[in-house]
Amino acid sequence: MNTNINLLPKLDFAHNQFGVYDYSAEYPAFDWKEEHVLQGFARGESQVAFCTLFGFGVAEISIFFYACEELQEYERVIAIPFHAPSGTISVEGTEEYPIERSFAVSPGHYRLTAAQYAVWEDEKEEDYEEAIHLYFELLAAPLEKS
Repeated sequence: MNTNINLLPKLDFAHNQFGVYDYSAEYPAFDWKEEHVLQGFARGESQVAFCTLFGFGVAEISIFFYACEELQEYERVIAIPFHAPSGTISVEGTEEYPIERSFAVSPGHYRLTAAQYAVWEDEKEEDYEEAIHLYFELLAAPLEKS
C-alpha cells in the first residue's frame, strides 16, 4: 500500500464542513450543531464531519496511512476514533454528494487525524483554499475517545 495519495478532484467544501465516511455507513448525515463547530467535528457510526478553516472554498486532500507526527505546519489538528468495516472510504463536501472521491484501507479501527492549513496563492479574500491531510493510523483495538 502507498504511504500517501492525493484525492481528485479538489474538495468543494461548504458551511464550514466536509465529511469522511466508510461505505458501510448509512446515508452520511450529520446533526451539526454549534457545539460541533466549537469542537471541530461531529461523528456517527463510521462517519465524521470535520469543520473547515473557512466557510466555503476548495481543498486539496492528501491521505496518509500512518500516524500524524509533525504538527507545526498545521492550523488545526483533530484526531478521532474511526471504524472502517468495509475498507472503502469516501471524502465529500456537504454540497457535492454524490461524487466519486474514494480510496481503500484495510478494514478495521483507526485513529483518523484531520490536519489543515490555509493555502494563500494571492491576497484575494474570495480565494479560500485549504490543504487537508487525513492520517489513517490502523489500530489493534478501537480508541475510547477523541
